Amino acid sequence: MHFLENRIPPPVVMMVFGVIMWGLSKFDQLLMLEATLQLSLLVSFIAAGAIIALVAMVNFRLAKTTVNPLQPDQASTLVVSGVFRYSRNPMYLALVFFLIAFALYLSSLWASLGIVGFILYINVFQIKPEERILTARFGQAYLDYCDRVRRWI
Repeated sequence: MHFLENRIPPPVVMMVFGVIMWGLSKFDQLLMLEATLQLSLLVSFIAAGAIIALVAMVNFRLAKTTVNPLQPDQASTLVVSGVFRYSRNPMYLALVFFLIAFALYLSSLWASLGIVGFILYINVFQIKPEERILTARFGQAYLDYCDRVRRWI
């Protein structure tokens, strides 16, 4: 299945899993939260995801390196500051936050399986190949960074 490595843009993967979540939500409506709490959580996850993604993209732009996740071999700088001090993959974390918000919107525990599927897919077909490329490109500096900062949070 190596043909899937770094091939599908992560936002597209997120949308595919969103459709899967929508389909799974038809099996239940178990998540019963008070409407104000549900809306507050939904907006909070969307806002947090948007802020994290925006700050991460700004960090990449300031470092003058590629933002394109399909071309990690084009990375010119190892970005370890800003949000990258807390997560090696803040943009993927932001996508998870968007999926959590969608699961809240759907009011479905079954839909949460889509979040798990997205994380597994991104770990196997996006993050691990990126890590191999970044290790080859930045060597010990990248390995030291991996020792200091977790993959997700």
